[in-house]
Amino acid sequence: AQQKAEEARMAEEARMAEEKTNRSAKKQWYQRRVRGRRKELLKKKELLNKKQKKLEWLKKLEWLKKKELLNKKQRKKRIAKQKAEEARIAEQRAEEAKIAEQRA
Repeated sequence: AQQKAEEARMAEEARMAEEKTNRSAKKQWYQRRVRGRRKELLKKKELLNKKQKKLEWLKKLEWLKKKELLNKKQRKKRIAKQKAEEARIAEQRAEEAKIAEQRA
């Protein structure tokens, strides 16, 4: 009976040890899987960040181009206005000169 009890205890210990190694193997497998998944997610995140930055940069570039174009248009308008004003003043002066000439 004692021998049977000893065998049962040994068998139980062996089963426990095997279960423990299985558990540790499962744990290691899970950790490897999680680590791999984390790396994948990190790569995806970095790629997304790169794409986002590129998009932002392109938008900024587009905005700068539009602004530059707007500035050109505004400059043209301003110059045209200035020329028109100068022409009007010249005309006014010519009128004044004619009037002065008529008086003299």
